[in-house]
Amino acid sequence: MNLATDRSLTHRIASVAILMLVASLWMSPANVFSLLVPFSSAPGAEYYVRAIMAGLVNAAWSMVFVVVVAQLPKAVHAVVFSVLALWLTVFATATAVHVGIYGQLIGAPSLLAIFDTSRGEMSEFAAIYASVHTGLALAATAAIWLTLGYFLRKRLQPVLGGLKWPLVAALVALLLAMSSTGWDRLAFANNNPVLFVYKVGGRAFATRSYFQNINPDEVQKVNARLKAPASERQTHVLIIGESLTPTHMSLYGYPRKTTPHLEKMTGWDMVALKDVCSEQPMTQLSIAELMTGLPADDIIQAANRPNLLSILKEVDFKTFWITNQIGLGSEYALGDLWSLYAHESKFLNKRDFGEGYDFDEVLLPALKDALADTAPRKFIVLHMMGSHGKYGQRYPQSFKKWTGNADIPAHVPRRGSEGFNAQEYNDYDNSVLYTDHILNEILAISAQQGVSSVVYLSDHGQNIGEFSELVGHSTTNGPRQGFEVPYLYFFSADHASAIRPQLETLKGNAAHPYSSRHSLYTLLDVYRVEAPLSGPRLTASYEGTTRYCDSLPRPTLAQ
Repeated sequence: MNLATDRSLTHRIASVAILMLVASLWMSPANVFSLLVPFSSAPGAEYYVRAIMAGLVNAAWSMVFVVVVAQLPKAVHAVVFSVLALWLTVFATATAVHVGIYGQLIGAPSLLAIFDTSRGEMSEFAAIYASVHTGLALAATAAIWLTLGYFLRKRLQPVLGGLKWPLVAALVALLLAMSSTGWDRLAFANNNPVLFVYKVGGRAFATRSYFQNINPDEVQKVNARLKAPASERQTHVLIIGESLTPTHMSLYGYPRKTTPHLEKMTGWDMVALKDVCSEQPMTQLSIAELMTGLPADDIIQAANRPNLLSILKEVDFKTFWITNQIGLGSEYALGDLWSLYAHESKFLNKRDFGEGYDFDEVLLPALKDALADTAPRKFIVLHMMGSHGKYGQRYPQSFKKWTGNADIPAHVPRRGSEGFNAQEYNDYDNSVLYTDHILNEILAISAQQGVSSVVYLSDHGQNIGEFSELVGHSTTNGPRQGFEVPYLYFFSADHASAIRPQLETLKGNAAHPYSSRHSLYTLLDVYRVEAPLSGPRLTASYEGTTRYCDSLPRPTLAQ
């Protein structure tokens, strides 16, 4: 081989490499625009390592994909490439809009919002964000992706086509292997424009079909009656936490000071229930029971029953559902399907599963907006991300108080045991410390705005590996810690005076065992709403109840 041949081969290899790189970037617009996402939107170095890995997997997938497509007959290749170019142009411009507005990559939550948006809402949205700069940016994005599509269609097939069928079969097998194993990599399917259609779009449609089986307007009325004077203004805030166990709250005796604000709370008449369990160890079903007061094994069946929101609407409360949970389009969204009953709902977390999450402080501006509404009676639900795993992604670095093995409390039975994850344990407690901060902020805002009551409880508990090897949700067989939840009431002075008999009874019953399933009955009493519903309430003579958690052994603490 002479020098001229060497140079020709080197030039050919370089040309193919450049084409493949360009094709990979063209096929991965989300990876390109992710560079514009603010670093502060996703905590921790692990997030970036996983994001880079997902980008590399997508790049490799894209390269193999264009090689396989190049083997198609010329006429078919031209059609496939044209359709692909149009789709990538739409995907790229949509991603650019999403990153520009929300600072997040597009996912199933946004897809579902688009599916359910009317023309009028789209016009309002466009009017808010339309500008010359936005128009130019979108036009430039579309022009770049269309131009690259035309450029690649003319050049890829001549240099990549004509491979032997065994090699093509091997590439197809590699493509399928990367597609199947890539689901577990951060943002792989969400950011892959081809797999996005099936994986992300499919989840959005599946969730939408769930929601279409719920008919809020057809739910039976219970003939509720307001016991307060019609002219009296009331605003109540219900905060649903996530995966918080009272065994990690210093308010409940935990040795680490994880709840310093709650322990010195002033300005509210506070009642802390001492022994409360959820009947369900998962968000969707526990919230269904919280809303309806009844056992919930089927989400759709539960969602078509009278519930806290529908009952309060009967007595002219304006209702709000504000959530920072994983957005619509995910199976986790079923915990927030109750937003369908609210007059106004806000899904603040536009990310998809695995892409990191906004901290719960995003709830604060939305709360202020709801409190500014002029309705005389308001009911506002705030659904937190709380201490959902991964715990290290639930708090800003300024709340990273506990870090080392030496910090683990002495009472933890498994500290130092094989498999015990000290960092995970510390991250959980740091997330509880941050939740305490957010609750303090919510209470401060609520006090300034004359809120009548604020109630906080977690959807279920959590296992952190101190009593068993299990970390995360409990199963139906336990451990008990996964069912135990904190439950706190805060009443303004005026509202405390208005419900004095019920409040004194509530305080007298605070140490009795209670199930969060029965919350509806007590909440209606403290909201001064009468409804012909029967169930255990803490604002009346105490009724004992059978709880699932009582069938589970209480963990033994080390001495």
